[in-house]
Amino acid sequence: MTALWPAFIATVGSFLDTKIPKTEEATASFIANAYRVAITTSTIQLAPLPFAPTVILTTPSVAGIKKGFVEAFNESKEKNTIENSHFNTLSNELISFWENVVWNPLPPPPSYVGPDPSGLPLINPGINIQFAGEVGVISSLLSDVFSPPPLPSSSGTVFATRLANAFQAHMYSINGFYKGLVPGIPVPVPGPPFPWIAVT
Repeated sequence: MTALWPAFIATVGSFLDTKIPKTEEATASFIANAYRVAITTSTIQLAPLPFAPTVILTTPSVAGIKKGFVEAFNESKEKNTIENSHFNTLSNELISFWENVVWNPLPPPPSYVGPDPSGLPLINPGINIQFAGEVGVISSLLSDVFSPPPLPSSSGTVFATRLANAFQAHMYSINGFYKGLVPGIPVPVPGPPFPWIAVT
């Protein structure tokens, strides 16, 4: 499967369009939790060959992502403008989030027989994140979401779609490698790092 962006868009859009007062804190919490739900079904795209389905085992807390949204909301309100730098904390928290996602190391990619634990504690057996995003790029993506031309009053779905697209663009930049064992005699031996590129 891939991330559940249609559900994210529908849920966040409906929340934003509901005609009830919303605090920055409540809005940040809702978006952060919806993000976590959406990405739990994410998978990895591999190069040069496809992986069998690779699923997330656990995700870290989204408290940092919530904090990043609150900070962006408050800074934009205080300065009455939207700047890339307002989203730096949120961008750092998104990077940290993906650095701490735990992936199922099984099934391994083609020609590997399983995860290789020989690199512990620095290298995880199985899926490793090598690059989880760049703050400046993510902040620019998010700033663009919050600073489009004026929208009609019921624009929650439009905004949520833009936000989902920014999140997707960040996830497409994430890459890493698989640390695995290959067949050997008499026992499997550590194989070369198997690259993967993009989370969908």
